[in-house]
Amino acid sequence: MGRNPKTGEAAAISVHRVVVFRASQILKQRVASAMRDAAGSGPNTRDGPGIGQGG
Repeated sequence: MGRNPKTGEAAAISVHRVVVFRASQILKQRVASAMRDAAGSGPNTRDGPGIGQGG
């Protein structure tokens, strides 16, 4: 049972299934490797002043 926060009235909450995704160690390693490889190059690098630094 749940409760409607606006009225305080009890409300039935139905049971449902939720899909859960867990990344494997292999996927985590590949993502970490790709992030390290992309960190030094590409359009997301900052060559100039950052936000709030005059530019």
